[in-house]
Amino acid sequence: MIKNVFINGKGVDLSNKKIKAQGGEAYIYDLGNNMVAKIFRRRDDDFYLGNVAEQKGAEARLVEHQKKLPAFPQNLPVEVVKPRDLVTDGSGLIVGYTMPFVLDTNPLLSYSDKNFVKQSGIDNNIVVGIFQNLLKIVRKIHRENVIIGDFNDLNVLVNSTNKVFLIDADSFQFGGFYSSVFTDRFVDPLLCANVDNRMILSKPHNKESDWYAFCVMLFQSFLYINPFGGVYKPKDKTRRMCHELRPLHNITVFNPEVIYPKFATHYKVLPDEILAFYDNLFHKNKRLELPENFLENIRWTKCSVCGAEHARGVCPECFQANPNIIKQKVVVRGNVVATRFFTTKGVILFAKSECGTLKWLYFENGQFKRENGVIVTEGKLESGFRFRIKNKETFFAKNDKVVTFDEKGQIKEVVDVDTCSNLPIFDANEHSKYWVDTSGNLKKDDTFGPEIIGNVLEGETFFWVGSDFGFGFYRAGNISTGFIFDAHKKGLLDSINLPIKGQIVDVWTYFGHNCCWFFITLSVGGKLVNKCHLIAKSGKILSSEECNKNTVSWLAGSIRGKAAVGNFLFAPTDDGIIRLELSNTKITITKEFPDTAPFVNSESALHIGKNEIYVVKRNEILSLKLN
Repeated sequence: MIKNVFINGKGVDLSNKKIKAQGGEAYIYDLGNNMVAKIFRRRDDDFYLGNVAEQKGAEARLVEHQKKLPAFPQNLPVEVVKPRDLVTDGSGLIVGYTMPFVLDTNPLLSYSDKNFVKQSGIDNNIVVGIFQNLLKIVRKIHRENVIIGDFNDLNVLVNSTNKVFLIDADSFQFGGFYSSVFTDRFVDPLLCANVDNRMILSKPHNKESDWYAFCVMLFQSFLYINPFGGVYKPKDKTRRMCHELRPLHNITVFNPEVIYPKFATHYKVLPDEILAFYDNLFHKNKRLELPENFLENIRWTKCSVCGAEHARGVCPECFQANPNIIKQKVVVRGNVVATRFFTTKGVILFAKSECGTLKWLYFENGQFKRENGVIVTEGKLESGFRFRIKNKETFFAKNDKVVTFDEKGQIKEVVDVDTCSNLPIFDANEHSKYWVDTSGNLKKDDTFGPEIIGNVLEGETFFWVGSDFGFGFYRAGNISTGFIFDAHKKGLLDSINLPIKGQIVDVWTYFGHNCCWFFITLSVGGKLVNKCHLIAKSGKILSSEECNKNTVSWLAGSIRGKAAVGNFLFAPTDDGIIRLELSNTKITITKEFPDTAPFVNSESALHIGKNEIYVVKRNEILSLKLN
């Protein structure tokens, strides 16, 4: 990692600068005053250790940027986060550039996450407005004969006023500079080829491929599923193929042999003209810019009967409803007794099981309420909030503040906390509140005031806490260090070497009695990868598993919603709940509960009760008793 650089002839020591983010190609350093420096990884970077192809790619990228960055077009729309000043090393080699840092944004990827959208008060009419803004930006970029190329939902950022920004502009195509970078979920398959059962880019990006990516992002933001999602199960076994290759064969969720995920909104909610457009795009290979009047004319409405959002004259969801599950309070299916004991017309924001008793926070009619109906506070749904519960106390956190509400909805305390990836860093169990302060101290509430547990890396730390112990990690350059701490004592065990490479998209941890299950989603080389590390309370990594997020596996899909108890992990799937445990250093499915299938999907959240499993959905909670 290069440390001493020059910006406008002035020397800058990057070792004194905080790394705000990092990905497969570069580090982002905080320069202050909402400015950052993007510094490209060199071929000898530890990140590429043992990977010759990536080492060569880093070297070629640096060579190209010696000419590309000085020639970067400056007449692009203001919403494009463009290179401002070039950054050089002592020899004059261009090693990066400075750019503004866009504050308080979420990647467009979040808008295809149903839980994020519903808990942030976002509906599809807001999504329409976001894409209208994005459409105008893409048109302006194309008018300057510039192509976005690697157009994906991580390099499109959206702020709280739905203004859109494009980052990673150094990968744009212009003049004689082409981009070989692509994201498998958005690359135009007409530009790709199958090489050793992998999809590779064989032709340059073009304006039509930009619009293809735009339409894919719009599709998944409306329906919470990629057009090539779901599980392809052809009756003819000779037609089976690797999930990644489906775009090359036009096998979308419209295909009758693709199993449509239960958590996703069905495409039948879309107007006929948009369905016809997508049919032409995906199945007839017609590459057209999305007509602007599609976005101008589409109107989403919420069904007064079932609450589903749709853009048609009549709600198509009501005709698919299962009255036995929707209307009955108690349903028996095989060995499962399901009882619905809570519903809301609003949205459930957070739930947890404390000593086997479920507690939750929900939002309804402008009020935030606890499970007993007590109004915690009033307001509106916004993105960026984190919620926690400790007994009768409720915690609201955003940016660098955590507000504690008591059992009567009165503000008890406001604490300043550290942030990481724009998130306030804190957690709570049934005993205490835990947080990282602005000096990098991990603290907990104690009888006589805050108690310091240990020191972590300021601005780079995530952590979670269970009833008995906690787990967290921090990144320092290419080194990721995990740590364990006792929930009741001082001291950190911070010697866990975690192999984390790539841009962090999501993280979560579940606690059993003597172990925790650490999940992380990373963006690596244009792919989303899910990883799970099973870690003992002693700090030993017992097992590690990984898979492509969009493949078929117990580890694919969302990393949220699971529940640990003892040495088991229970996970929801569209086919019912499964039980996982360690078996000969491998995490294995040891039991399946198919009778639970009507009551869960892969996006449900599970919590362990005393003699039951709670299933928390967007606006209802079920109790499942397994006989």
